[in-house]
Amino acid sequence: TTCKIWTTGGVFNVNFSQVQLINWAGGGISSVSGSGLFNAFANRKKGKHSWDNSIALAYGLMAQEGKKTFKTDDRLELNSKYGYEIGKSLYFSTLFQFRSQFADGFKTVDDSVAISRFLAPAYVLLGVGFDYKPNDNFSLFASPAMARFVIVGDQTLADAGAFGVEAAVRDTAGNILTPGENLDFQFGAYLNAQYKKDIAKNVNFFTRLELFSNYLREPQNVDVIWETMWTFKVNDWLAANLNTILLYDHDIDITRTEDNVVKTGPTTQFKEAFGLGLTVKF
Repeated sequence: TTCKIWTTGGVFNVNFSQVQLINWAGGGISSVSGSGLFNAFANRKKGKHSWDNSIALAYGLMAQEGKKTFKTDDRLELNSKYGYEIGKSLYFSTLFQFRSQFADGFKTVDDSVAISRFLAPAYVLLGVGFDYKPNDNFSLFASPAMARFVIVGDQTLADAGAFGVEAAVRDTAGNILTPGENLDFQFGAYLNAQYKKDIAKNVNFFTRLELFSNYLREPQNVDVIWETMWTFKVNDWLAANLNTILLYDHDIDITRTEDNVVKTGPTTQFKEAFGLGLTVKF
């Protein structure tokens, strides 16, 4: 919907799937899964002043017969950007972003030790820069002075040095002498590019690329977030969504097997989620 000053809108999507197997000769496991996605924005434009706000929430669960329920999606993100126009389509802007998750995360469904929790990690961005917005479909924000705070609110994870915070200092017996840090302050250059487009009558495409280089530690290692979202509208209540997120953060160590060798260190992360279900746009 559009009014004189504010432009608002959003989408709420719920997906559900179920498989029931009884004496099935071909084998398999009964399962139930569901996920919810909520995206909304509220943008204000008056004179030379511009204020863009957005929220992205997602959560998904899967239950398999004989196994505990585990999450398949988990996202909490808030964005706010205020700008003052200093030239044609060019704004001097302040950007704020908060990212975290709702629930505990585990590496596998059988694990009992969480590798992530609410506010562990959480990321806060705050800085100033220049925002180029030539039309409603594209924006490019660049900042040479962006502060990033990495929060690890769980002390067990902080003691382990998870997500790049300073790990606990231990004696030779493993006893903690100095607890791990719960906050890692970073300062560097940041770029955020966004593009959205109605590809066809019932097909919408959105993509966002974020880059961050930390001046204070290994600035050559650029953190990357690249997200895409395809929305395929079937009718007023039914739509399919395809979402991908590619991440690279040099401060996150991931244990994986490559060529039959177990390795631990930073690597590219990728998530893809496809859903077909009830969709409400507003």
